[in-house]
Amino acid sequence: MAATANIQELDRRKRSRYPISAAVRHRLLSEGDKTEYPGEVANMNSFSVYVRSAERPERGKWVHASIEWPVLLDGRIPLQFVCSGVVSRVDDDGFAFEFHKHEFKTKRTISISEGRKPQREMSLVARMA
Repeated sequence: MAATANIQELDRRKRSRYPISAAVRHRLLSEGDKTEYPGEVANMNSFSVYVRSAERPERGKWVHASIEWPVLLDGRIPLQFVCSGVVSRVDDDGFAFEFHKHEFKTKRTISISEGRKPQREMSLVARMA
């Protein structure tokens, strides 16, 4: 059994991991609790991500995460890498999880020149509808 565990450890390390520093927010999927916890991505590859966080879910739990992607789309549009998967490893600094679902999303931004309509105007529009 120990030999099998050593082989699995070696196989996991065969995949290259790329260092990346990016803010992440994560939450458990199975608990019904919508609380999000902050963290930082330490490294990732095309199959998984390692997150440094004070909140470390147990191995086998499903998590959902939104990673602030460090590169802008077209040099100006912020992106998020949104993913979910199963926690595969937990240590003193954080946890790793394997992707089961992932996608890039653009982040909504409001320019200062756009501003927001005053609350009174918004309620008037709602009453007219």
